[in-house]
Amino acid sequence: MRHLDERRESNPYPWAGSRAEMDRLEMQARVQADIISREVQILGLKRGVQLLDAGCGTGAVTRFLAASVAPTEVCAVDMDAGYLDEARKLAERYGITNVRFDLQDIEDLKLPDQTFDVSYCRLVLYHVSDPLKAVGELKRVTKKMGVVAIVDEGGVLTYPYLTKFETLVEKRGRWWNSLRTRESQNYRNAYSVLSAAGLSPIEVNPIPTFASQESPEKLRQLVSVPLKRLEIDKEPMIANGFVTEQEYVDGIEELKSFPDNPSAFWMLLSVLTIGACTSMKTD
Repeated sequence: MRHLDERRESNPYPWAGSRAEMDRLEMQARVQADIISREVQILGLKRGVQLLDAGCGTGAVTRFLAASVAPTEVCAVDMDAGYLDEARKLAERYGITNVRFDLQDIEDLKLPDQTFDVSYCRLVLYHVSDPLKAVGELKRVTKKMGVVAIVDEGGVLTYPYLTKFETLVEKRGRWWNSLRTRESQNYRNAYSVLSAAGLSPIEVNPIPTFASQESPEKLRQLVSVPLKRLEIDKEPMIANGFVTEQEYVDGIEELKSFPDNPSAFWMLLSVLTIGACTSMKTD
């Protein structure tokens, strides 16, 4: 069992302590509010449901979840103390009182077996050093007949096609992959990991959200999320030779001009994968 600081070094999260990243997480949750609401509906979250939010960050999504199960307390964990401090401040600001924020590593949870009805992990698994180990821990702390729910990004579809932006995203992906462990690099989707962890049956729920010039403000909001992501990652991508300055400028300019295109269409897909804990056997 390794100390939390050692775990951070083995799987560096490049945005630890970043004010810009905290703001981006809050913005992302606001933009994806309709997707998160659909996740809450599919999971049947309501008063009395014992819920774990694993990898809660600033608590932007946690607050959605907490409102759904109130007054039942939500346990929200993250391995970054700075993010948890921000999460506590924001929960207090918004009057959310039914959340307990704990500093924990989801690959080594200090929580009792069979505690939660739903163990929820949103856009986190590809950041951990060993996704299968993390899911094993989520399974362990979930009650028999409870569920482990994982949310992955399912990709973006645009019209017209954004060639320079897509090139920039692909090269940004190479940079990010260079920081990940071998186990994390092998992670492709929640279905395969939930299956390997022995959860069954597994249910896959694609959840889209989209916008066009019929909803121009939402279109701009959807575009703002990857724009902010790329702005935050600019310096390390260029400094480490994964992107040239010109490639970055070209991709960003194409993305910024996209909402002004009269034919613009943007669809974001999230995938909620739910595995049932019908067996308590852990490998």
